[in-house]
Amino acid sequence: MKTTRKLTALLMALVLCLSFVSFAFAEDALSLNWDDDTLAALQLLGQSTDRYLIKDIDVLIWMPDGITPQDLTQEDVASGMIAFFTNQEGSCGITVVKKDIGMTLEEYVAALAADSDVSELQDVYLNGYNFVGYSLEAKDCACLAAETESGKIVEFTFYPASDEFFSTVLVFIMASIQSADAVQAAA
Repeated sequence: MKTTRKLTALLMALVLCLSFVSFAFAEDALSLNWDDDTLAALQLLGQSTDRYLIKDIDVLIWMPDGITPQDLTQEDVASGMIAFFTNQEGSCGITVVKKDIGMTLEEYVAALAADSDVSELQDVYLNGYNFVGYSLEAKDCACLAAETESGKIVEFTFYPASDEFFSTVLVFIMASIQSADAVQAAA
């Protein structure tokens, strides 16, 4: 019973903190920004504000306490995976894959739009960078894709998208995705 109360309190606090994450909806595009108010809200919740560096793409990303980076196998690396985060139970996770699919982001969006398994396709702006977001209900995941300077597609996959608690935390994770260079320049 105590665990349920703690989980409920944490969920309510996270929902309250969503007001600290800057949102803007314009022309069906979602815009999220990581700012000082978001960091302050996480600190009030007792969450770490440390972010992990994904070196292959020079990106910083925040993970809630209990979700940690995992070692990649040779098979993971061969498949293009550059980062994997999960909780101890393995019940939720985030994968980051860099793909050389021979398409621009616009061409990739067109291919996604034609795929009947893809839903909720929309433009997403994270800290000034263009992404496309979409869901794969059959795989119970939400995805964000962007094009790198070298023309490769980087895709963040978050699962399970159907878990209400984890989907609330996803807003913070997505809002934290930033260029490491931009963060260092601002410091």
